[in-house]
Amino acid sequence: MIDNPPPKTTSTPLLGGASQVFDSPHTVTFWGAARCVTGSMHLVQLGGFRILLDCGVHTGNDRPAITPPLPFPPAKLDAVILSHNHTDHVGRIHELFVEGYSGPVYCTHAAQALLEVQLLNSARIQDQEFAARKSVNLQGTAHRLSTNLARKIVDHCIPQGYEDTVEILPGIGLTLFFSGHILGSAMPVLSFRQGIRDRRLAFTGDIGRSGLPFLKPAQTLPPCDFAICESTYGDRLHDSREQMGEKLAKIFKDTMDRGGKILIPAFSLGRTQAVIHHLRQWMDESVLPLLPIYVDSPLGRSFSFIYRDFPEELAVSEPTTPEADWLHDPEDAQLASNSKESSVIIASGGMLEGGKILKHLRNHIDDPRSSLVLVSYQAPGTLGEKVLEKHPTLTFHGRTWNKWLDVQGVSGFSGHGDQRDLCQAMEPVLEKQGTVQLVHGEKEGMSALSGSLKAMGLKVGRPDVGEVWKLEATQ
Repeated sequence: MIDNPPPKTTSTPLLGGASQVFDSPHTVTFWGAARCVTGSMHLVQLGGFRILLDCGVHTGNDRPAITPPLPFPPAKLDAVILSHNHTDHVGRIHELFVEGYSGPVYCTHAAQALLEVQLLNSARIQDQEFAARKSVNLQGTAHRLSTNLARKIVDHCIPQGYEDTVEILPGIGLTLFFSGHILGSAMPVLSFRQGIRDRRLAFTGDIGRSGLPFLKPAQTLPPCDFAICESTYGDRLHDSREQMGEKLAKIFKDTMDRGGKILIPAFSLGRTQAVIHHLRQWMDESVLPLLPIYVDSPLGRSFSFIYRDFPEELAVSEPTTPEADWLHDPEDAQLASNSKESSVIIASGGMLEGGKILKHLRNHIDDPRSSLVLVSYQAPGTLGEKVLEKHPTLTFHGRTWNKWLDVQGVSGFSGHGDQRDLCQAMEPVLEKQGTVQLVHGEKEGMSALSGSLKAMGLKVGRPDVGEVWKLEATQ
């Protein structure tokens, strides 16, 4: 049960009618995804209330050797808001509850459904790992995610519809706008009163790209005084759908002519579902040759069922042909990987840091007939980044392999908007002559996006980890 009282729901934002005026400083402290791409975690303080936006883990070069403790006392938080379910945004949420948090977790309805699958899956894996090592070493188990804890967290979720406004704390309203990134992804907007002024603080989470319909496009934010904006692809424009189809058509044809396999690593949540859809569509349109599509991602399959439960967030209906064949066990996966026919194998592990894709890569990395097609962002320090390097070998699973398969990157599948999408998303901030703080990006992306936003007339910052931003509006 939720320890806090149920929230008050209204149909319009709480502007002009907030029940509490906050005279003490309003701040945001950036505890993650600051000057880097992962670990989203931003602590908002409005008067005496503390609200956490996301609680994610670090990956790739962002990942420390030892996960540091949370930089604030979770028991003193008043509310947690989740933008979406990728682990770099929600991966440390269980730590909040282990360390004393007992309040509400605000998210969308789809996000709650996805979170239940994620947490129970993680708990099952951690239970197995704990059972295997508990007689040898108990170190590092303090933050273990148990099944009971997973269910407790889901019970504390308060799902909210898009564009509905909830008074989450006295005088503080929360409105969620669809971000178009993955199913259930949202851009939270906090509304509050500062002195005699009504204010809005927006957090983009991750914004989806335009021009590649699968999910519906991101909604337009209302005019905002302050914004925290991602900048992952702030320095580039994505390939069009036509360009992507042309690139894949050449890769598919060349690989088929050689009699090889096409391996596509994809994140279980979001990327797997989108890649399956677009491959099917291009095959229906005869852009790509008709090939069997095998999907080795048990968690991705579970997520796909949830996608079907929320058709209102999809921009497309499910095509009927060609079907993807979900691989249900290791024996099926091995048969698909070793078969003599050319086929497409989509497998979990978008950055090759783990997942089912590594078994298929072991089978084909030294096969010059086959191709590895990377359709995701490859964070610095990951195996996915290393495989793109012009080097004849690749080391993983404790062994150095000859890298003889063809490695190709196809940009455009990203669930992140490009520079044009991000600038468009920030136009409502310009209306209020507001300030934008850029997070969730590398130096080049942040720098380029900062220049474009400043050219629009916006004030732009790039905070460091631990930096405190005082919310001081100009109007």
